[in-house]
This record gives sequence, structure tokens and C-alpha cells, in this order.
Amino acid sequence: MGDDVVDGYPLYETDNGPRPGDGPQEPAIAVGFFAALLGLVSPRVSIVNRALRYVGIHENPMGSNNVIFGSKFGMNFVAWCQEFAWVVLHECGVNVFKSASTQACVANARRNGTWHKGLAGIKPGDSVYFHWPNSSRASDQPDHVEIVVRTISGGLVDVGGNVSDAVRQTTRRANFLGYIRYGQLDPKPTPAPKPVPVPPKPAPTGDQVMAHVAALRHHWYSFAHSYSVPAGALVSVKSTFGAWALVSYNGRLGWVAISAFK
Repeated sequence: MGDDVVDGYPLYETDNGPRPGDGPQEPAIAVGFFAALLGLVSPRVSIVNRALRYVGIHENPMGSNNVIFGSKFGMNFVAWCQEFAWVVLHECGVNVFKSASTQACVANARRNGTWHKGLAGIKPGDSVYFHWPNSSRASDQPDHVEIVVRTISGGLVDVGGNVSDAVRQTTRRANFLGYIRYGQLDPKPTPAPKPVPVPPKPAPTGDQVMAHVAALRHHWYSFAHSYSVPAGALVSVKSTFGAWALVSYNGRLGWVAISAFK
């Protein structure tokens, strides 16, 4: 299908199987299973599990580009790695740019700020793009896309469509161009409500303090008199008992409500 053009970019058949530098393949693991048990289901876990569910689905006949993802996308019998990524993300509720062209998708991501060059910060569920060493495209243009399953030392474990005519899990350690991160994968947490400011208590007047001291005459019989402490006066606190403080002021001891202090 070398003459097909989509969104102004050419589509052509390419072998996206193992490449030099990929190294040994990692075993398939449904990373979301244990996370779900722990209540950690997220958009990223859903995307990874959805992609892994499709592993093994292939073209019929092999080499024909006739595959269910082309039908789901609405354009069959073309190179379909980008169609596979779109189907997985779309089925998980992600609002994803629709194109069968990896070049068109990367160009769109570069315009809207969702493109990330290289692998720094990449996470499961992101769409990672590759540029093959023997590509006829410019060095900053993608040849293939896969969905990240997990990061490993020196590379990634991914799931890709149109990998040797099927959906396959891959282990990649080379040929990375960059990745697209869609905003819905990392929803912003709901901010905590701002505390309601409590207005400061007005400074107690001398009469208020006197009333507090006078009220204690019924409970502390050793103090037969009540005294007024003027607002703003400095007192020496000797001890406290519940909501009350034993203070010294002008050579006298008395109990004052702690709430009366400034």
C-alpha cells in the first residue's frame, strides 16, 4: 500500500518486528491485575490491560493488512499500528487525535504540546514512537507506534499493532523517537477546600476579665474577692487548670479564663 496518503502523509507497509538493539523479549504480565485488587485502577492501567487483551490478534490472511482494528478505525487494508493505538485509547475513553498516520499524529502532538522527545518521564499507557535505522523518512519522523506497558532497565516493554502482521508484546531498547501523553491519563487531583478564615477575637475589656474572675468565687473559696484586669495588661501565668489560668497581677493572684487572653 505504498501509494496511500492519509492526512497529507504517506502510509506504507513496514516490518515492525524485532529490531537490532531490542535484546531479549520480556514475559507478558497484566500489570493492572494486582493494581485493581489494591484499588489502584487508573486510566493508564485500563489502557495497558486493554492493549494486552488484544495480543495475538493478527491479519487474515497474514500480510494483507486486513485486521479488526482497521474495521474499528474505519480504514482497513492499510498499515495499522497507529490505528491499533487509536482503538485502544478510544475504547478506554481517551479523546485522541484520529489518524492512521504516525507522522500526522506526531505533527499534531508537536503543535499542541503533548509531544515529548526521548523517553524522559515516560509512563505506562503513553504512546511511544520509533524511527527505524533503515527508514526513508527524515530522522525526526516516526515509522511506528506502540503503547507502553512498563519501563525496564535501558528500555520499554510495549504492545504494538502491525508487528510482524499481528498485535504483539515487544521489548524495545533502541530506536526511540519520543512519546505522546494525552492529558486525560493524569487527571489533576481535586484541590482541598480552602480553610474558612476565623475572625480574630476582640481584645477582652477589663469588665469581661473581671466577670470571669468573679464567676469563680463560687468554686474557689480561697479567693473572696474579684478584681478587674485592664485590657492589654501583662500578667504572669503561674499554672493552668482546664480553661482557666492562675495569674499574678499587681501582687495579687487570681483565676482568669484563658479565652480572655490576647
